[in-house]
Amino acid sequence: MMTENPLLKEILQKTCKYCSRGEKSEFEVRNYIQKNFDIPNEDTTFVIKELVSQDFINPERYVKAFINDKLKFNKWGKIKIISELKTKNIDKKIIAKYIDQIDQSEYLSILQQLLKNKKKQLAGKDEYLQKASLIRFGLSRGFEYDDIKKVFNE
Repeated sequence: MMTENPLLKEILQKTCKYCSRGEKSEFEVRNYIQKNFDIPNEDTTFVIKELVSQDFINPERYVKAFINDKLKFNKWGKIKIISELKTKNIDKKIIAKYIDQIDQSEYLSILQQLLKNKKKQLAGKDEYLQKASLIRFGLSRGFEYDDIKKVFNE
């Protein structure tokens, strides 16, 4: 059995510690192992399988936490969140499942607050330029154009 290997045991312990500091995706853990330990790919895969079986890595839990954090603390829109999760090789079905669970009124409220704060910085510009600036800002944060329009119409 591979866990008899003392080096692998140590790597598993260190990686468990890394995972317990916050939710991690399999992609992040793989990068962590490759960056910090000089072990073959099959050993990395073994460590990751161990972590999954011990529930240190849970893609659904990770996606849920990621969406929550990026929405509430970073004020990102769905497009930016989805894009970032895809770069971490998260299954599209899991992403879709939890993106669809975002409370739409809370989502629009975050966007509204974001645009309101940005509008204060744009005081003095004519209304047309202000609106164009706010739309670009909302899009750059990953919000959909239709949602930005909804907020403007309220």
